[in-house]
Amino acid sequence: MKIVLRGAIGKRSGDRESRAEAPGDVFITDLSQPQAVEAGDLDVLFVIMQRNLLAPLLELPDEQNQRAISGQNPLAQLLRTHLASVYHLAAGLNAVQGEAIMKPTLELVAAAINAQVSETNVGAVRFAVTQEIRRHIENQVRDPGLRAETVAAHFGLSRRKLYYLFQPFGGFAAYVQQRRLHHIRADIVNPVLQHRSVASIAEDYGFGHYPSFSRAFRRAYEMSPREVKALGLERSSASRARPGANSWHDWFFQTR
Repeated sequence: MKIVLRGAIGKRSGDRESRAEAPGDVFITDLSQPQAVEAGDLDVLFVIMQRNLLAPLLELPDEQNQRAISGQNPLAQLLRTHLASVYHLAAGLNAVQGEAIMKPTLELVAAAINAQVSETNVGAVRFAVTQEIRRHIENQVRDPGLRAETVAAHFGLSRRKLYYLFQPFGGFAAYVQQRRLHHIRADIVNPVLQHRSVASIAEDYGFGHYPSFSRAFRRAYEMSPREVKALGLERSSASRARPGANSWHDWFFQTR
């Protein structure tokens, strides 16, 4: 399977349905069958999967060779984003993590090829959609308009479906608050931002009422924001004085 980043690839003398020529288009090659393809100025994300693992998930496994799937297809878009993430994370995955990610990846590939969500791959599609939403939240975490209704509308979901997807994270609102608190904690111990008050940094992430923010922060980290800032300054000074110093507060700032 090849996901086109630039250029074009297709079946030699084939029709448009067997040609991937736009960024994001997917081109399938079944290496158990003869190949006759042509490509030009090609840059692709190349993914190889064992046929004996993928074929049982496909409706017509023997009829997929040299077939193109439009990158505009929603399932193809989910697959592309998922595979790009796996590619960037691959170097840091251990064997157990790699094995855990294999099954949902195979199921998502099958959903894209079959052009439908079935009972066998609904979990993988749900996982991919949730990851897309989490990336969106991360990119928009400072936006005060980051609310359930706007995110649901952005992804074409109902609020009920969005809430369902985020149940494992304690709910949508709880997840967004956790990610904002995480970024605030990183900012208040950042030496570059030492001139900023905790309140002004919290406002950047939509916390306009400081007492409410402070309570939420303490619940999350069992310390007040000002205590964390002071500890961060202490840690920064200690690191400059004793490079490589290791203590309990070093551990604290390495945790999420």
